[in-house]
Amino acid sequence: MTSVSVGLQAIQLRERGNVDLVTGTNYSCALNDLGQVTCWGTSTTGVLAPPASALGLVELTGGSTQACAVDSGVGLKCWGGNSWSQTNVFQ
Repeated sequence: MTSVSVGLQAIQLRERGNVDLVTGTNYSCALNDLGQVTCWGTSTTGVLAPPASALGLVELTGGSTQACAVDSGVGLKCWGGNSWSQTNVFQ
């Protein structure tokens, strides 16, 4: 298992190959080779909890308080801060 240090917090990533990593304000998210996302940090915008529908993901990107991912069906899933409607796209 891989350990990643985030400030003073150490987390354990899944025992899978991680294919993408994004960071924003007070959070980070990793995408593994099964298309699953794990997020961690101290953000309070909801970015730490990817939606249950966020499966089969192939690419990950992030903003300061939100994250988005492309799924295998070429759809876009976004979650987290939504002060400018940035997570209201193609869900």
